[in-house]
Amino acid sequence: MSTTTLLSSRHPEFEDVEPDYILMDDGFRGERVVKNKTFDYLPPTDGQVLDGARQNVNTIGYGHYLGYLARAVYPEYIERAVGTLVGVLNREDPKIDLPPAMEPMRENATRRGESLTMLYRRINSHQLLFGRLALLADALEGRPTPILVDYTAQALINWDDEPFDTLDPFMLRFAILDESRPQLRDGLFWEEIPRARALLLGSDFAAIFGEISNPEAGRVASDARTYRTFVEDQDLRGPPMEPRLAGRALPFIPLTVIGSTDLALTPGTIPLLGLGNLCLSIYRGEADHRHNLHLQGQDTLVIVGQEGSAEDPDAAASDQTVRIGAGARIEVPIGGDAKFIGVNPGGLAEQRSSIEADRRAAQDIGSRLLNPQGAAAESGEALRIRIAASTATLTLVAKTAAFGLQTSLRQCATWMNLDPSQVVVTPNLNFAEVRPETRAVGDLMDAKAKGAPISLRTVHRYAQDGDITKMTFDEEMTAIEDEEPLVEAPVEPDIATPAVPAEEPVSEE
Repeated sequence: MSTTTLLSSRHPEFEDVEPDYILMDDGFRGERVVKNKTFDYLPPTDGQVLDGARQNVNTIGYGHYLGYLARAVYPEYIERAVGTLVGVLNREDPKIDLPPAMEPMRENATRRGESLTMLYRRINSHQLLFGRLALLADALEGRPTPILVDYTAQALINWDDEPFDTLDPFMLRFAILDESRPQLRDGLFWEEIPRARALLLGSDFAAIFGEISNPEAGRVASDARTYRTFVEDQDLRGPPMEPRLAGRALPFIPLTVIGSTDLALTPGTIPLLGLGNLCLSIYRGEADHRHNLHLQGQDTLVIVGQEGSAEDPDAAASDQTVRIGAGARIEVPIGGDAKFIGVNPGGLAEQRSSIEADRRAAQDIGSRLLNPQGAAAESGEALRIRIAASTATLTLVAKTAAFGLQTSLRQCATWMNLDPSQVVVTPNLNFAEVRPETRAVGDLMDAKAKGAPISLRTVHRYAQDGDITKMTFDEEMTAIEDEEPLVEAPVEPDIATPAVPAEEPVSEE
C-alpha cells in the first residue's frame, strides 16, 4: 500500500462493469456530454480515417468528422425513462417508521439537508441507472444523529466481504471510495483533486496504519475490531480515525450497498442498460443516415475530356478552380462532357426503417410497464393482474430500495444505542393508477338501496382506494353534514285558488 495510491486499488468486478457505468452516466447527462467524447461513441467513417481524422485535428478528415458529428442526433430516452419510472415508484411516498430520537433525520438526513423521502428517490434513480448506490452512515461533531452520505456506483471502486474465519458471517472488511472532485484553488481556479477514502474494520488491517511491525504476522483477534477510516488526498495519506457518536465506536463498517435486486457487494443488473445500448445504436445510425442525406444534396461535378483551359491548354486540370452556379462557366473541349454524380439513395429508406425500429424498441423499454395495451377493454381485476406481472422489475427495485434504506437507518439506530427493530421502511407498490369510475360508486349505492349487504363504510373504502377521496369515513360524514345544498329546492309558487262564484238562488216563482 505504501507504493500505490488508494485510487489504483480497484476490484476486478468493478473494472468489468465500469464501462457500463460510464455509458449510462453520459447517456443520462445528454447529447452534449456524449458528443464531447467524439470517437468514444461515434467512430469516424473509413473515408474520414483515410483523410487523417484520427491523426490530427487540422486534417481534412477531422474537419469532415466534425460535420458528421454535428449532424448526429443522440436520443435522450434515458433521462426521460428514469424521470418517469422514479415518478411511478414514488407515486406515494414510502412509509418510514423511526424511533423518536431519530425523528430529526426524517427531514434532515444528508449533508445537503435532504429528507429521507428525497434520498429514497435518489436511491431509485441510481438503481435504474447503475444498478447500485452506496450509503455510508457518518458522524458530525455536534450532531446527535448520524448523517447519510451517498456514493455512486462509480465511487465504490474496491471492497472485500470475505469471512474472517469459519465461525464469522460474511461482512464488509474494507471498502475504498473515490471522492475525487473539483476543488477551488487560490480562490479563483477549479482543479480536479484526486481523493480517496478507506473504510477498514479495525486492526485486521492495522499494518496499513503502521501499528504492527510485521505486516505478515496475520490478523489479530476478532474482538479488537473497530470501524476506522482515513483519507488520501493527492497521494498524501491522513491519520486513521475512529468515527464516534456520543463516544460510541462501531464494530462494523456502516456502509450499505443497495442494488437493483439485492444488497450484495457484487455489481448486479442495471435495469436500463439495454436502453443505454439502444440509444448508442440510434445515435450512430442517425449519424450515418444524416451523413448520407447530406451527401445526397452535395453532388460531385465530373468533367470528362478536359486537360486544360482555353487560355492555357498546357495547364493540368487539378490546378484549376472549377466554379458552379449562376454566373460561373465551365469550358469543356469538343467531345468532352460535364455532369453531376451523387450518392445512390436506395439505402436511405432501409436506414430510416432500422432507426425507427430501434426508437420503438427504446421507447418500449421505459413505457411498457406504464402503458398496458388494451387496458380499456379489461376488467379492473384483469388489469391489476397483468400490471402486477409486467411491473415485477419495478416491484423488486422498490422493495430492495426500502430494505437498503432500512438497513442503513438500522445501523444508525445501533450507533445511537437504540432498538433497530423500531426502524421500518415500507415502499409504495401501487404503481398502476387503476381508479374506479365515479359511476361505479353510484352503482354500489343503488345496490345497497335495493337490499345488497353493503355498508356505507365499504362504499367509502372503495372510493378511498380509487383516490376519489382522501378523507376518512368520519371526516366524510362530517363534511356531508356541514355542506350547503348544491342547488336550492324549488319553491312552489303561491297561486291563490280562484273564487268560485256563489250560485244565485233559484226563484220559486
